[in-house]
Amino acid sequence: MTVNSEMPNGDGVSPLKPGDFDVALERVDDQYHLRLSGELDLATAPWLRDHLVEIAADGPGHVVVDLSRLAFIDSTGLSVLVGGWKRLRESGGDLVLRSPSPAVAKVLDIAGLHEVFPIS
Repeated sequence: MTVNSEMPNGDGVSPLKPGDFDVALERVDDQYHLRLSGELDLATAPWLRDHLVEIAADGPGHVVVDLSRLAFIDSTGLSVLVGGWKRLRESGGDLVLRSPSPAVAKVLDIAGLHEVFPIS
């Protein structure tokens, strides 16, 4: 498993192997943009949780999580997103999901989270 937090190089696509996870993070004022790639699961979710905790600790912020390159998400990954959403709302911020891949959109739908999260 590889976990990476750097911006992808070249054409903007990180070459990921099965089980890998990557987050590209960009901050502009009080807005954070996270682009998740690979697989968000039991092994990789703690890394994302730590970043969402840090963002919420910075004060109210607006977080957009781009899921277009996320190939897989399990219940632990869903739990991290819900926890981050709750934490941000408590601090006066918000978390929005953007462009879930078809596989991730199906999981969000099955879990009923498409009714909880703002999804654009």
